[in-house]
Amino acid sequence: MNHTNVENFEDVSRVHIQSSDDFRSDQARELYEWWQSFTPKLPCRDDFKIEENWHIAPNLFLIECLGDGKFLYRLNGEEVRNLVGKNQAGSYFSLEGETPELVNLAKYLDGLRQIKKPIRCIGSLAFFGKTKKQFESLDCPLFDENGNVTFIIGIIVGL
Repeated sequence: MNHTNVENFEDVSRVHIQSSDDFRSDQARELYEWWQSFTPKLPCRDDFKIEENWHIAPNLFLIECLGDGKFLYRLNGEEVRNLVGKNQAGSYFSLEGETPELVNLAKYLDGLRQIKKPIRCIGSLAFFGKTKKQFESLDCPLFDENGNVTFIIGIIVGL
């Protein structure tokens, strides 16, 4: 397990997934089972149909991998904004960024691109330095026709 702090995230553990039974939230389990349903094929960005997943859309986020440790938040649902505390859609971050938290996030996502498997995260979110809420998230790589990770679709759920 790897622990880190990113913005209002605290005590984050990144865990390799053994089975869908590992998840505490139905939404994360559902996204994981969707990703796994492509085995042995690898899911592409076009394989995820939002119209088939409206019920989990508020908890979803999509990050584009621009290459060389560079990333762009393409979208994040309403519940993602509520949990994280801001709308990240359109935000760029990289390994060479100025904010240590986002550099750490870029390092994590770059590692995810290398292992090419989903990672489950658990931890707490701190609100205004006082209130804490537990969360579970899942980051799933999406591939191009050559097996390169081009997007990461994820979900975050307050517990």
